[in-house]
Amino acid sequence: MRFTDYCRQARYSIEDRLRLFRTLCKAVLHAHLQGIIHRDLKPSNILVAKDGTPRIVDFGIARHLQDSVGTADAANPSLVMPLDYAAPEWKYDGRPAHLFTDVYSLGVMLYEMVAGRHPYRYPAQAQGPVKEERERELPEKPSDGCPSGST
Repeated sequence: MRFTDYCRQARYSIEDRLRLFRTLCKAVLHAHLQGIIHRDLKPSNILVAKDGTPRIVDFGIARHLQDSVGTADAANPSLVMPLDYAAPEWKYDGRPAHLFTDVYSLGVMLYEMVAGRHPYRYPAQAQGPVKEERERELPEKPSDGCPSGST
């Protein structure tokens, strides 16, 4: 089950969601301190154990930090992950994946946990300059248009 769906299904309060998210951030920090960039953090790659502990899975495209620069797919995230969770610097500016790649993905998931929707309101399949232009703008505040029952 997608991580964000689990949070909604469990009917966690915002405080509970933030506690769960903090545990997830600690796991990502642990990987980063080992020099590992996941590069594919998204709700479906985070499983929640019976005790409520999030577990990061699918390190198939993970790279060691020093190896991420210069790899063939480093500047083309569409080859390795859904673009809805990829950092704009990686997607549009061609920068190699780095720690910011995972941090951005975490931020998108946090927004979804709080607001109940993706920070950008466009179809996931949308491509091209319109999508890029919208992503370079700041998203709405999560409290704006927050669905009832998600806070």
